[in-house]
Amino acid sequence: MKILDENSIGYLSAYNREARGQRYNRIARAVYAARKTIGNPLSLNFERHLITGLKGFDMARTMRDGFADRFRHCLDGVRTESAFEQARCL
Repeated sequence: MKILDENSIGYLSAYNREARGQRYNRIARAVYAARKTIGNPLSLNFERHLITGLKGFDMARTMRDGFADRFRHCLDGVRTESAFEQARCL
């Protein structure tokens, strides 16, 4: 199945006019704006934007209870690994 075809622009335009698409785009713009302002995507300051965005994209429902805590735990692991890699490169 082709993901993008000659109908894709029409499908995206229709989706963007729907309430669901407008909500998704509003959430995405807020996350992108926060990322641009904060800079580092692993920053603790950006974490709440990531979690809010993912919840808005319905990840909390699909990932069930404890989503935010599990996600924070994963981010902490990535931050630790990233700090280790940066220190190794010095």
